[in-house]
Amino acid sequence: DVLSYGQRDRRWCHGNFQHFWLIFGDKMRFGHRLFFANGILAYTFSLLILLLVGLGFVDVLWRGGYEFDPKLFWSFVGFLGFVMVFPRLLGLIRICKDRGAPLLREAGSTGVEFLISLLVFPLLFYMHSVFIFGILTGNEVRWESQPRGWTGIAWKTGTKVFWVPTILGVGVTYLSAILTSSFPYFMTPILFSWVLAIPIAVIASSPRLGNRLVRTGLFPDGLSPEEQSVLEGK
Repeated sequence: DVLSYGQRDRRWCHGNFQHFWLIFGDKMRFGHRLFFANGILAYTFSLLILLLVGLGFVDVLWRGGYEFDPKLFWSFVGFLGFVMVFPRLLGLIRICKDRGAPLLREAGSTGVEFLISLLVFPLLFYMHSVFIFGILTGNEVRWESQPRGWTGIAWKTGTKVFWVPTILGVGVTYLSAILTSSFPYFMTPILFSWVLAIPIAVIASSPRLGNRLVRTGLFPDGLSPEEQSVLEGK
């Protein structure tokens, strides 16, 4: 679920930022400096993307409109699709070739995973930004183990964690629709996920949903043999 994933990411984010001064350390190889910098940028990219989106929105409001460019829009969609789809396509080809897995089943698993990723990634952008802000302001990070025997995210918990992106998503969508109808096209993946942040977090964390997907034959490697036996009632 997104909260357990975020809890782990918060620890990793904190650990990566602790390596910041090692980038400038003495007798450090250039490759190692890049390694530490990449670990930090892996999380700061989320904040930079949100800042870029925010500045673009402010610019649109300042100029009083936005001129939609179809070439720019479709080139953006094509590049984003290539970055997100091509690695998954290579993974699908490899697992079908090396393991002899059924193409239809693996393609279905890849498609469902891709859809869930599109919905969840904007939530991670928000969470990573919160993590970075907390680290820079000196908030304590507790290194606790992730919960086991997960039963899902309650609606109350989902509302408590994701009410801010929900309000931002509704507000930006509303203002964009009134002031510049073309701007939301570029923002659709983020705005859609933010407006529905709470139900996405709750539904995506549901063990019942995961069990149903596994029973249909999707994600065959998602469970251990012991978990698979329990699911099948053996």
